[in-house]
Formats: sequence, C-alpha cells, structure tokens
Amino acid sequence: MFQVQLFGSVTIEQKGQPLRKLGSQKSIAMLAYLASRRQAVSRTRLADLLWSDKSESVGRKNVRWALNNLSNLLPDCFTSERETIQFEPTSDIAVDVLQFDFLRNKGDFDSLASALEYYHGDFMDGFYLDDCPEFEQWLLQERVARQQQVIQLMENLISYYARFNQYFHVFQVITRLLEIEPWREVIYRRLMSCLALKDNRGAALRQFDVCCEIL
Repeated sequence: MFQVQLFGSVTIEQKGQPLRKLGSQKSIAMLAYLASRRQAVSRTRLADLLWSDKSESVGRKNVRWALNNLSNLLPDCFTSERETIQFEPTSDIAVDVLQFDFLRNKGDFDSLASALEYYHGDFMDGFYLDDCPEFEQWLLQERVARQQQVIQLMENLISYYARFNQYFHVFQVITRLLEIEPWREVIYRRLMSCLALKDNRGAALRQFDVCCEIL
C-alpha cells in the first residue's frame, strides 16, 4: 500500500514507511500536477511547465524520463499516450488530496470530519522550483485554492458542532482554523462564546486578550 501526501511536506510511504528515494524535485512536481488535474495532460504542457528553459524536444525527453521515474516509484498509476499522460491511481495507492476531495464532495458532516483528517498543512508546503516560474505560479494558485477549501470545510464543521453543543469538537476545529488565519476576529468571537457557554469565563477573557494582541 502506497500513501502519497501532498498536504504539508510532500512524502510518499509504502506500508507506513517513507520511501527514501523520491526521484528529482521535478518528477515530484509532475506527480503533484497530474494528481491535482485528474485528467490527461499534454506532454508539451508538462515540458513547458517544468522545462521552459529548454527546447521542446529536450523538454519532452525530460518528461519521458520523469514519467519513467514515477512509474518505477508508483507502478501502474500512469496512462501514457503519444501526446498525453494521465495519473490514475490503483486501489493500493492513496493520495491525500484526492481522498480529501472525495469526502468533501460527499457533503455530509461525517465525511467532512473525515476529510479534515487528511489536512496536514499547506499544499506542498516548503516545496519550490527556482527555475520554473510557471509551475511556481500554478503552485501558489493551488495552495490558495486548497486553503480556501479547508477553511470553508472548517467553518461548516464549526457551525455543525456548535448547533449540537459539541463544544470539544468546536474547540478542536477552531484551534486548527486559527493556525491558518490567526487574524480572524469572528472566529475568536465564536470561540469566546463557546467558552462562555461552558461557564469558562476566564478562558474566554484570555482569548479576548490573545485576539486583541494579534489584531
């Protein structure tokens, strides 16, 4: 069983153990791009994205090399045509962002809570390619979009848990949300309200002080 983690630091594990050799940074970048797109992508597009400083022929040759590397790393997960490549994970390969999307799109609150368990930080946190400005632009856009999805999911969970007075879960989700956006005054107000409803006025006042200091 392989597990690919793109939320937070990029890791690939096999049977719970991190793989030591992940290949080049550009191979990992290509994997992340293909997994996020979930559709066939032209080889020329991949070459332009990751080897824009090279000729088209050299870029496509590098795409073939990266695909070979990824196919050795994650067997039987890539559908390769003359002009396109598509990532299609087998049943024994789990990708966190794909699991997150599947559960988030189901919409029920049990699924939303399960989806949040896959979030371990910003999309490909700490990953960068200095010589690939177009990839860096895509990566920034993907990080922002993913973060907004997570924030919306957290806000939905907070409203749900608060409606049923499940304050322990409210605190958990709010704490995680404030790690992403510590300046969100409205979230502090919700946290203070929950603490007050639990007759924990001192803790509510301390959160007020924290909010004031951050703002």
